[in-house]
Amino acid sequence: MDADETVNAMRYEAAEKLLEAGQPDTAAAAFDAISTYRDAVDRANQIRYDAADGLSTTDPEAAARAFDQLGDFSNAASRAAGLRYGIADATAKAGDWQGAAEMFEALGSYADSADRALQVRYEAAAQMVLRQEWDEAVVLYTALGDYADCKERITATRYAQAEAAEAAGEALAAARLYQALGSYRDAAERAEKMYAQYFSGPMAAVEKASQAKNYQEVLQIMSWLDVSDLPSQYASLTTMHQEALYQEAERLLGEGKPYEAYAYYQQLPEGYRNVSSRMQRACYLLLGTWEDKQGNRYIFRGEGVCNLNGEALYFNIQGYDVYTGQTKDGLTLTHRLGSVTRDSAWLADVRDKQGVSIQLQRVKE
Repeated sequence: MDADETVNAMRYEAAEKLLEAGQPDTAAAAFDAISTYRDAVDRANQIRYDAADGLSTTDPEAAARAFDQLGDFSNAASRAAGLRYGIADATAKAGDWQGAAEMFEALGSYADSADRALQVRYEAAAQMVLRQEWDEAVVLYTALGDYADCKERITATRYAQAEAAEAAGEALAAARLYQALGSYRDAAERAEKMYAQYFSGPMAAVEKASQAKNYQEVLQIMSWLDVSDLPSQYASLTTMHQEALYQEAERLLGEGKPYEAYAYYQQLPEGYRNVSSRMQRACYLLLGTWEDKQGNRYIFRGEGVCNLNGEALYFNIQGYDVYTGQTKDGLTLTHRLGSVTRDSAWLADVRDKQGVSIQLQRVKE
């Protein structure tokens, strides 16, 4: 035996005695130091394996990390995966489905981890349904794709959501949910019933008010209704609403209140009756932001307020006469339009005898 062999043998025996003395960490380090001698590497790994095994019942995550450090020694990789599988299972039982699912996914092909990741999400979606977290459940079922009966569960969840909305007196929400379910069970019949519950009473009232030309009442009733995505059997509500908007706008315009009328005209579709020609009036063409040649800004808004080169005022326009004032009810003739088109205008200040006109160009916004 040469000198090196003798030294290594002595160090090997010393490492064994350290282990016997209850100093596993020091012993493992001692075996590491003679890694090329006999089975020193395996002895160091075995010490660390035993230590990891001892941790497995008290601190499984720390044990798993310790097994990770052992690479392909013995069944360390499998032991680490097994411990993490148990942690994932406990996490799922504790109610943290998302954390558990991610843990199972991280385990890849270990045991049934891939299926458990799907199962945990599936069970979580079922719990969401019980808590009436409808949208969240549908998102989760949708993400699960073809797993189990997820597609059927999505439909059943929406049906249960519709039933809950109906029970809560939310007729329109229930109707839309039932309608979206198409031919599922009795969804079509229940959708029709819910739509009738929401629309039939107001529709009768709107028809009566329209016939009496009580357009303000029509607008009041319509303001209470959600007519987006209106069912075809109630389409006449749109017709009556538009006519009421038009008639109220015409009345206000006739009373010299173009900007109160403007709010109603704006709600009408392009091309409705003579609205397009109404919008060519000076009072409407002037709306927007303008600049003079010096870059001073003149802003006219549809709410009947303006800013004339820094001067904030209320305003109204009758023909080509511009009335302004500090209050809505205190307007006086202060300016006069020489002409106005979509892109240019001439505005004269008539508060003094000079009445100097300035040319304005529309600012593209």
